Amino acid sequence: MSELQKQLEHDKAEIKRLTEEGNTLEKDIETLTGEGKTIKEILEAYTKALPNLIKELKEGETYADTKMRMVLCAVEHKKGPIDQKIAEYDQKVSEKTAELEQLKAEKAEAEKQHEQAKADAKLKEEQFEYWKKLQSKIEEKLSEIQKLKTQIEKEDDLSHAASMYFLTLELQKVLRSIAILCAQDLKTKLYGTWKELGQTKEKVREKKSALDEITAKVEAAQKVLDELKDKEKRRTKILEKLAVFDQPAPPKNYQAAK
Repeated sequence: MSELQKQLEHDKAEIKRLTEEGNTLEKDIETLTGEGKTIKEILEAYTKALPNLIKELKEGETYADTKMRMVLCAVEHKKGPIDQKIAEYDQKVSEKTAELEQLKAEKAEAEKQHEQAKADAKLKEEQFEYWKKLQSKIEEKLSEIQKLKTQIEKEDDLSHAASMYFLTLELQKVLRSIAILCAQDLKTKLYGTWKELGQTKEKVREKKSALDEITAKVEAAQKVLDELKDKEKRRTKILEKLAVFDQPAPPKNYQAAK
């Protein structure tokens, strides 16, 4: 009967597993079917738009080539300084990127030190709590010893040598775990760990302050870099720098020749 029961439980578990796998498979099929439909729609739209995309790209390339030949003639003597202004802006982006990466590395180190300080503080807290509760812990173990002694005597009355042996082993284990200190030693432990706990908590505060400071620097640097890398802002800023090279066109003379 027991074997039949085990087989029944095994069969139920297998049915449950297969059912769950089936449900998962159905969901995967539904997802793939939906994605397949989406892919088909994307391809149809892209195929339809492709001729116009190519046309607009070619028009853009033609315009850029024609305009560049014309512009190069106009800036022939100023091209070097203009390129320098553009390069200076992009160099600033590179410098700010490197600065941000350095700050991120410093932040990662600050986070690591903060976590270590918290771990140290937790350990000191546990040590301090241990010595605070030393008396109650000893009393608990002494109470356990009394219970074991009662059990041992009961088994002794029944001449259960094996049981007495096991319980005596347990009794010895509890006895070995007890360490009674004199009052002076406990005082030293309590004040020592209390002082160390205070020091570790102060260190946690220091590391948290340092982390907050470097986090603020990272956020500020990220904001600066985002603005520098923004396409529209980059173009506006560079155009402002290049304005000194743009000479206004001479006024046209509409006066009729005499």
